Amino acid sequence: MLEADVAALRRALDEERGRVTVALAKLAVDESPYFPPDDHLSRPLVLRSQQGEFLGVTDLAGQALSLFGFLRLVEGVGQTVARNSRVVASCWEACLGGWCLTLSISGPLVRKCYVLETRALRTPNGNKVTQLTEMRVDGDPVPQEFVVQMFRQLRDSLQED
Repeated sequence: MLEADVAALRRALDEERGRVTVALAKLAVDESPYFPPDDHLSRPLVLRSQQGEFLGVTDLAGQALSLFGFLRLVEGVGQTVARNSRVVASCWEACLGGWCLTLSISGPLVRKCYVLETRALRTPNGNKVTQLTEMRVDGDPVPQEFVVQMFRQLRDSLQED
């Protein structure tokens, strides 16, 4: 009985965190030089393969994942307690032609700093997207093929949950 109450409270807390995250994002979107515009966060997130193809990133339901949705996944909103034992801090800054997102993730088993460079663009098919152009982990650049593989693994792990 007590375990069910604790689980219900944790779900309610996760839902409230999600509402606060959305509310804060909407407040900060008022053309702030410290936060990307809403369309940058809400457009489909894509990667570019070595062959130059645009690869869409999808969520659990197979829908296009936006940068905002990706950030919610990383922050663990609505996830299990084990994933919530980590702390995620994020910071945006305008960078050449786009926005950089710095994510510091620390927990019992991990302490990493990720920098994701993104830019808005229109694909040759005319689709408006947000491209993840570069990723660095603890200051070291990550080859684009590894980033593509990481997102495939993320998608696969979401489908297993």
